[in-house]
Amino acid sequence: MAQYFARIELKNKPFDQGGQHWEVQNTVVVGNDIPTADGPLVDNPKHADGETWVTNWFKGGTWRQTFKDGLRGKLAAPSDIYDYEGDKFIPAQPYASWTLQDDDTWDAPVAFPTVETYTVSGVELPYGIIWDEDNLRWKGMDNSTPTNLFIWNPETLTWTEE
Repeated sequence: MAQYFARIELKNKPFDQGGQHWEVQNTVVVGNDIPTADGPLVDNPKHADGETWVTNWFKGGTWRQTFKDGLRGKLAAPSDIYDYEGDKFIPAQPYASWTLQDDDTWDAPVAFPTVETYTVSGVELPYGIIWDEDNLRWKGMDNSTPTNLFIWNPETLTWTEE
């Protein structure tokens, strides 16, 4: 088992939201034998001595230990956000219109399409579904029409050609 650490920096929030947040810049993996005042780090997760050791080893920066098992939300990755109050890592906000839920996931202002496939010659195929931030809607792409672009209608729960 290895120990994981994320270097975080205070950055301006994206999408002109104002304010700042702690953003993950990079992550590193170190050995289990990092010493702490209470024994090796492997036996003392989230011990401040581990973060001090990594800070000294890399000659600076602000570091937080991160975990595969969700001890601090999620295993940190570059661009993730460190929530100081909650002492956890959360994914970066994907779009300005999306809102953070209590379970630390981001939701679009329009629910994800309930129809994710289409049928061609009896074969079911997946739509290529993307979020259209400019128009606050879901777009789908398939290979069954010349234009192959569709717009999700959340009221009728159907795709219509763009």
